[in-house]
Amino acid sequence: METDFLHVKDVTYNKDHNTGWMPHNYNQPAGQARAPYGMAKQSRNLVPNYIDSPHNWLGPGVEGIDPGLQLWVRSTALNDKLVPSAEIVTEREDILYGSFRIGMKTTDINGTCSAFFFYRNDTQEIDLEILSAEQHNDLNQWPIHLDVQNSTTGRDPKDYDGGSELIYDMAFPPGGTPGDYNEYRFDWLPGRIDYYVNSRYVWTTTENVPSEPGRIHMSHWSNGNPSWTHGPPIIDAVTTVSYVKAYFNSTDRGRQFLYHRRCPTDRADYVLHNSCEIPNQERVPNPFGADGNTTGHTFFFSHHHNMIQGQTIYDTPLTGAAAGTEAFVGVGVMLLTLVAFWFYETD
Repeated sequence: METDFLHVKDVTYNKDHNTGWMPHNYNQPAGQARAPYGMAKQSRNLVPNYIDSPHNWLGPGVEGIDPGLQLWVRSTALNDKLVPSAEIVTEREDILYGSFRIGMKTTDINGTCSAFFFYRNDTQEIDLEILSAEQHNDLNQWPIHLDVQNSTTGRDPKDYDGGSELIYDMAFPPGGTPGDYNEYRFDWLPGRIDYYVNSRYVWTTTENVPSEPGRIHMSHWSNGNPSWTHGPPIIDAVTTVSYVKAYFNSTDRGRQFLYHRRCPTDRADYVLHNSCEIPNQERVPNPFGADGNTTGHTFFFSHHHNMIQGQTIYDTPLTGAAAGTEAFVGVGVMLLTLVAFWFYETD
C-alpha cells in the first residue's frame, strides 16, 4: 500500500471515495493520561496541501509551504479543554508483519507529538514519536522515541509499563528548512522489530513484539502533559507527510488465497522468482530545489510498469483522486521478499 500524499487531493472517507485511509474523529477528555488537557481528533485538521499537477514534484502545494498531507494541532483549546489535533488510520486492519515507511517533516513549534505507529490495542503497539519540545537546534539535539509499548494504564507513553524504548538522536533537525522531509521506518517481523531513519539502521528490539493484526496510524497531537508533549503550542503547529509505503502480509483469507494461487511454493527458486527488492531511501526525499521532479521522486512500485498482476492498490498516487473501490491492476505492484519470508497463515 503506497500513498503519495504530495498528490492526494482529498482524504475524506465514504463509500464513493476511498484512499485506503480514514480520518479519525474522537475526543479524549482532559485529565486522562495525567494531562491537564484532552484531545479532539478532528478530520478538519487533516489538510491535503497537494501539488496540482500529478506530473510535477516541485513544491509548494496549493495551500503554500510544504506540500503533502498536513496534520494540524491548533493552539486554541475548545471550551472543554480539548486540544484540536489530527489522526488518520488505514482502512485495513489485516496488517501483520512487514516494512512501514513514512516521509515526514515535523513541526518545530514547541508542545506537540508527531507519531507514526502500528496499533491493535494497548498491548499490541509499535511507535515512532517525535516531541517538538525536545528538538534543540542550539544544542544540536534532535531525538526520536522508538517504542514498543505494553500498557497497563492510560494512553500516554509515560504511563506504560513493560514496554521497551530507545531515544535516538537523529543528528538532523526533523523540522528544519523547506523540503526537509525524512524517512522513518520500522520493519516488523515475528518476534523482532528493526528501526531505521533515512535507511540508516538504528535499533532492534525483541521485547513485547506484537503478534496480532491491526492498523497503521499517523497522528499529531498535544494534551499538555509536562512530561511528554508539553504544550499546547502557542501557535497552530503542522506536521506534513509526503508519503507512506507499507509492504506487509495480510491475515485476510481471500487475499491469502489469491497469494497462494499467484505464488505457488513448490518452486526451488520461489523467493528469487516471486520477490523484488525494496530500494532504500538513501537521501532526504525533497520536492524543492532546482530539479524537484528528480530529487522529490522517491521510489514507488506502483509507478512502474513491469510488476506482477493480481495485487490491489488505490489509484490515488497518480491521479490525486481515489477510485470508488480498490482496483485490480494489470501493472503496478509487486511481490516482496518480505512476503516470501514473513507470510503468516491464520488458523
